[in-house]
Amino acid sequence: MEKKYKIAVASKEGLLVDLHFGYTTCFAIYQGNEKGMDLIEKRQVEKYCAGEAECLDEEKRKEKILNTFNDCDGILVMRIGYSPQKQLEEKGVLVLEWPSTVEEGLKLALKKLRRNKNE
Repeated sequence: MEKKYKIAVASKEGLLVDLHFGYTTCFAIYQGNEKGMDLIEKRQVEKYCAGEAECLDEEKRKEKILNTFNDCDGILVMRIGYSPQKQLEEKGVLVLEWPSTVEEGLKLALKKLRRNKNE
């Protein structure tokens, strides 16, 4: 049985990957493989960053937000800061900045995830 991957997507309306990780309050969670990806849930989160002053502290709150993606194999965002990207990657989550369509982004993420699995 082929593995099903779970990928979080930062998108306003589900067509484009058009939101910055730090300002997204709802991620669309897709699950599937090359045969098809299904939207399985919408996951609410606090904004990771509400401005420079707020972004510089509140480590426990930030860690809680990052833990929201512990069950995900990848995340698609328009942009993401260095720190949250590295922290997600350390948890084994593939991070892709993909300011294009959700459909193409999911295909690319699956390709990279499968390649990483085979290495």
